[in-house]
Order: sequence, then structure tokens, then C-alpha cells
Amino acid sequence: NWIEIDRSRMYLYVTGHDVPYLRRYDLRNLAAPPLLSDVPTGGAQGFAYDPLANQLFAVNTDTRQLLYLDATTLKLQKTADLAQLSPGDPWIAVDAQTDTLTVVSEADVQTGDPLLVLNRSNGQTVARADLDAGNLLKHPSRSWLYLTFFRRRSEVMLYDLEARSVTRRAP
Repeated sequence: NWIEIDRSRMYLYVTGHDVPYLRRYDLRNLAAPPLLSDVPTGGAQGFAYDPLANQLFAVNTDTRQLLYLDATTLKLQKTADLAQLSPGDPWIAVDAQTDTLTVVSEADVQTGDPLLVLNRSNGQTVARADLDAGNLLKHPSRSWLYLTFFRRRSEVMLYDLEARSVTRRAP
């Protein structure tokens, strides 16, 4: 369901439903077996990659844990509890300026919080919102997230991570 190329452009990270471990393929030799994460991701739909910190972030929906992985070794660095996240496929965004991770769930079941903003360092929730986005995109230079929806609303929203609120929306 999600792929990204690393900063060196030598490796391709891959995850998705029915892919139990995050994978890293060597683009110089795609016939070689991929490197697998040392912990299962529960078939994570997506992940976030921070090339500057050399980290990957994925949500294991089976254990309801946010996994912090080293991007070179795919070894687990730490976890954060996401018990309050609404059940459903999650997407993640990293924002270095606010030192946050945002996790948004498609909220298959309308319980819990579908959007959580976490302090990146300690995994503590610093904001939450009733926004069950089907996808998100981090602005390349601002602390903004663009959210799209497919289930309960038909909008595009701009969520400002510094203000911790929706500042713009369009049908």
C-alpha cells in the first residue's frame, strides 16, 4: 500500500496489507531478498519516513503501537501506545518543525480519536481531533497537513500543526 525511496536513492521501503514486516529492497539488486524489520508491523497500510533522522514510523494495528524503526537496519528503536486511536487503516506524517508525528485513522469504527498529534520524542499525545481522513500529505516546508476524506465527508482540509486546528477547507 505504500512505498518510498530512501535519501541515498539506493533503497526502496515497502509495506502493505498482507506484508507482515516492513521491507527494504536494494534498488541495485532487486533480485536479492529484502531486509525485513525485526518486529512485525501487522500488515501496516502505510509508514512515514524521516530521512534527516533516518527513521521510519509504522502503526501495528494488531498491537495498537506506533513503531519507531531505524531506517538503515529496520530494527525497532521504541514504541508508543496508540490505544486511543480509532480502529482503521492509519497514515502517518512527520513534522520536524513541531517535533511531532501525526497519526490519522480512516476510522472504520467510530470510537476513540481518529487524529492524534504526538510529541515525537516521547510519544505522548499533544492534540487530538475528530478528523477521520483517508489520507494525508505533509507540506514540504510548512507545519501543515493536507487531509482528504472518502467516508463521512467530501472535503480537503488544511490542518495547521502549530495552531493544532483546521485553518482552511474546500469541498
